[in-house]
Amino acid sequence: MLSAFAAIARAGRSRARVEVVSFDTAVYPLDPSDRRVRGGGGTSFQVVEDYTAALAPYPDGVVVMTDGEAERPSVRQPERWLWLLTEHGSDASIRGIGRIVRVRAGT
Repeated sequence: MLSAFAAIARAGRSRARVEVVSFDTAVYPLDPSDRRVRGGGGTSFQVVEDYTAALAPYPDGVVVMTDGEAERPSVRQPERWLWLLTEHGSDASIRGIGRIVRVRAGT
């Protein structure tokens, strides 16, 4: 799934600003051409919102790839969020925040 997401980020529209990060309890800038991902201990969706809210202006879209296992975040602009949820992931903490799309492994 990470390879597919990196390909999407690299193929972004030329006029669009695309910023790719990885996260756990902190946010780490990620070069889409680099296949190494930082993070791994615990997960906080709130750190993604805090990072996003510090950008000026707030992005038109925030895409998060996740299994859904984290505390519910307090999101300022929920309509701008898209969750790419693993096939067997839980949507309990993100339900009602933006749109959720289930992604099967290998697709």
